[in-house]
Amino acid sequence: MKRFCKAKLAFPQAVMSNSKKQLHNWKQYQAWLVRGSCWVTWYVTKEYSIDRSYYFVYILRIAPPRDTVNTFLQKTFTKCLYTSCIILSICPIVHIPHSVLTQPTWLYILQATIDKEDITMTANQIRQHFLERSPWVPDWGKTWDNTIAGDGDREVKRILVTWQSTLTSIRKAVDEGYDLLITHEPTYWGYSDAQERELYFKDNPHYIVPQEKLDLLASGITVLRLHDTWDRFPTYGIPYAWANFLGLSGTPEIGYDGYVLCYNVTEKTAREWARTIAARTATLGEPLVQFVGDESRTVRRIGVGTGCAGSPNDYMRLGCDLGIVCDDGTPYWAGIACAVDSNFPIVRVNHRTSEEPGMESLTAYLRRELALDADYFMEGCTYKLIGEGV
Repeated sequence: MKRFCKAKLAFPQAVMSNSKKQLHNWKQYQAWLVRGSCWVTWYVTKEYSIDRSYYFVYILRIAPPRDTVNTFLQKTFTKCLYTSCIILSICPIVHIPHSVLTQPTWLYILQATIDKEDITMTANQIRQHFLERSPWVPDWGKTWDNTIAGDGDREVKRILVTWQSTLTSIRKAVDEGYDLLITHEPTYWGYSDAQERELYFKDNPHYIVPQEKLDLLASGITVLRLHDTWDRFPTYGIPYAWANFLGLSGTPEIGYDGYVLCYNVTEKTAREWARTIAARTATLGEPLVQFVGDESRTVRRIGVGTGCAGSPNDYMRLGCDLGIVCDDGTPYWAGIACAVDSNFPIVRVNHRTSEEPGMESLTAYLRRELALDADYFMEGCTYKLIGEGV
């Protein structure tokens, strides 16, 4: 336990770690209040705004009198939160059964604000945060989620989140003074960090890295890849953000180890749903979607997947009436051919298109849950359709 004040309000070492940057780990803790000889239990929640993170501290104090603790609370939490702390209200607890409470109880609600500029983490700490919440990645030594360039132990204040660390996104991050670039897909076009480095250091003639990209990566910018963790992250990860972007709601049926979701939807034909999907992907630079299968089929259940995950067979096994796949994961000669033979409705979009909503969701998560200064950079659909008159 780390002691931070004379009144001996104890904070777990893992939480504070002697630094304000660890505040995001607070949930519920207890401390022994010497003055008044009682335990104090507090709960911390957060709300995010453009320039500040607001920490609402709910303190449940057992034993009277309340007036002797007001000044203590303000001084103590001001010191521990490294900022001003204001008591918003004091009220008696009425919703807790009397059988639980043996003494009078009061709820102290305090508000503390912390400037974003005061919140810092390292790339490795961010990586650890996501790995600790991703039990589907048991071996941290074999994940693709690693620091690809730069110093993973360097503190970062400004973060740029993008789908892939392309030359364009790296240039933007460096030119605009970001400390960290978080990418979902590979930097050197391989699958894993090890393969990427092998391609670069062995000077493979089939993978010529533009010199400008190498120079920018050597300029001091840190690049962190979050792939395996975010692909299946509950509620906010790639498939959930994609479904939310498409207007799919409710509790989905989960398949393929969490990579595929199936939603109940408003009844329409497959063609009508394809047009609805195209209207939404148009905002990401893909106004037209590919379609195979029965256009007139009545659709009551739609399946979405994580990027390359999700095939016509996966969706059919889940009882979906239409499935949405991406170009990198469902080639014409395999998955698409299967859908054609089965006359199963499939909408096919660009890989980047299907995961851009997930990167925007990741940006919001970094802001909300870690109180970090993060911005989202969207490049949109990878390709353009060119033809006569277009």
